[in-house]
Amino acid sequence: MVYFNNGNNHLNNNVGEKESSHGMIYLLLFGFALFLTIYVIYKYFAPPIPRQGYTFYSNDITNLNPLFNERVQNVNECVDLCKKQPTCDGITFSERKKICLGQKDGRLRSDTDEFSAWVKPKTFNALKTFGEVKNLKDGQSLISNLKSTSRLMIDKTKVPSPSFVDQFAFSFWITIHDWYSNYSYWRHIFHKGTPFDREQNSKISTIKIRNWEQIANDYQDQCIGVWMTPFQNNIRICITTKAPGFSPQVYDDANVEKCGIDESGINNCWITDLTDDPKFKKIPTEIKSIRKIEYVDITDMETGVPSNIVVNIKGNIIEIFVNGKYKVSQVLSGTPIWNEGDMYVNNPISYKGLLEDVRCFPGVLNQSLIDEIYKYKNTNI
Repeated sequence: MVYFNNGNNHLNNNVGEKESSHGMIYLLLFGFALFLTIYVIYKYFAPPIPRQGYTFYSNDITNLNPLFNERVQNVNECVDLCKKQPTCDGITFSERKKICLGQKDGRLRSDTDEFSAWVKPKTFNALKTFGEVKNLKDGQSLISNLKSTSRLMIDKTKVPSPSFVDQFAFSFWITIHDWYSNYSYWRHIFHKGTPFDREQNSKISTIKIRNWEQIANDYQDQCIGVWMTPFQNNIRICITTKAPGFSPQVYDDANVEKCGIDESGINNCWITDLTDDPKFKKIPTEIKSIRKIEYVDITDMETGVPSNIVVNIKGNIIEIFVNGKYKVSQVLSGTPIWNEGDMYVNNPISYKGLLEDVRCFPGVLNQSLIDEIYKYKNTNI
């Protein structure tokens, strides 16, 4: 009996040792899995911090060609610019010059302590919905009802900045009462960007512009700009873009009226898309970054009835919807620039009519939301 008990105790000890060793293995496996999980989260999801003493330039150092070159206050503002630009892979910030360079397809290089670099995680854009608005409540109402005789400036802080600088939308209702009011001049409706000049009495000076080139030259920051054409019942939507390369700065749609002897030998007046003004005939020069005003025209707008216009900016594509229906789109040659300027409405010379329910959205509107905007207004007229 004693021998049997000793054997039984021996067997129990072996079982206990095996269970203990299994427990240690499970514990080690759990610890390894936990370590691996924490490492993956830190490696791929934790936001990287700027690294002092480094730069992030193009792989080809002789051709930097930055996406943007902006003056900012600190490296964090520089990082924020890159986060809002889907094509930006990293930045270089100069502490001495306060200059921020955004770069695509670059790599880190060691440098002096004047510079700091930040590299965007590869998962950054994938973790966000690509610039699409999910609800109309995401937009900001800027104007509810404004006659064309009333001037307005909206502070830039009231206009929501988009999650991505090239993914946003505007929606507004406009009623044109008289197309002949201020005929032959470009008539301002609204734009966000370059401020208007002011006279000595602080009133905004009257802007009498016949050439589109002058608008593009004098008001270089527009995101977006909405103007009424001088002679037709068209509305022009414009936006400032930036692209690398070569630009002759020629505008094909000047929309200028000329009078004289036409091709038939008859004294007549006509509208031309060419300008003779040497001020706007610039000699092409090779530059690394081109800023220009690009635009698309909405033709044959109705008079005397409210019309809804939605402007979608989707990367380098601008889409226009009128009264809930697709109207026109255009591929832009450059990347849209979201500026930090105020918004100006109905500055002279303007149109004659009414502007209603102007809203800005920090993302793109899909067809269902566009339908919702149009149907809601129609049921409340």
